[in-house]
Amino acid sequence: FNEAIIGCALTAYGYELAWKEGVSLNRLWDSTVFLQKLIGSEFLVQKKIDQKEFDSIVDGFIKQNYLKMDNAKVKITSVGEQLFTYLCFLVWPLVEGYWLTSMYLYTLKNRETSVSCEDFETEVQNFAESLYEDRSIEFYEACAIDTIRNAINVFKDMNLINIKNVVDEKTKQNTESITLVAKEDKLSELTSTIQTYMKTSLASSLDIPL
Repeated sequence: FNEAIIGCALTAYGYELAWKEGVSLNRLWDSTVFLQKLIGSEFLVQKKIDQKEFDSIVDGFIKQNYLKMDNAKVKITSVGEQLFTYLCFLVWPLVEGYWLTSMYLYTLKNRETSVSCEDFETEVQNFAESLYEDRSIEFYEACAIDTIRNAINVFKDMNLINIKNVVDEKTKQNTESITLVAKEDKLSELTSTIQTYMKTSLASSLDIPL
């Protein structure tokens, strides 16, 4: 899974950079760190991607001729193209799920009453399924409730939302409510950044369908 995160982080730069011009290792590292922070909890991995692990994986790609080092930049070779496409397909459904969840956070802005986390998760899932039916998103896996729930927890850790225990007025039982705390510009920046890692972003940089 670490290889998939690095692979998706590289292809996020688009065809002109990832295949032709190349991407510096510093820029690739920064993108990898962000993507791992976003979806790294989705899979149980033995090793998180620290600098040593990152260098080891990239060196392995280069030795196997999947990547080429050119003027201190790495780029995908014709040999590596199939591998990197496969690796991205492992990650793209998750990225899409996190993106649509981040988009739905906007709906928390003007709500007159608080909403429970459970209800919000269901709303996001219904929103995701409607986007899939309209073919606005590509992967049905992005609609998975576990992915949505994990995304909400990550966005909580990013201080975009607040989750607190409250007593439901109807049931008189404890429940978790969710509120938006991030400013709109910060949320907009996040959704735009996540979008660069999606399949649709790479496809738009190609002359042929992906």
